[in-house]
Amino acid sequence: TRVFTAEDVTAFARLTGDDNPLHADVSFASSERYGARVVHGMLYASMFGAIVGVRYPGSVYISQSLSFRRPVFLGDAVTA
Repeated sequence: TRVFTAEDVTAFARLTGDDNPLHADVSFASSERYGARVVHGMLYASMFGAIVGVRYPGSVYISQSLSFRRPVFLGDAVTA
């Protein structure tokens, strides 16, 4: 289980260059569909790589298909 923080989102945006205001700007995000900042989908999807690496050391997965069914907000607990 992981709880994503504002610092996680800021670091991910800095690393990837994805500074979409839906993730980065409190004022913008509060006026949009979800009413609050949303964690980058690819940030929480990246938990999958850690699961594979921990459970199957030395393994490499070569494909992944994602469907984002609902938003993850700052402070939400995500269990993979």
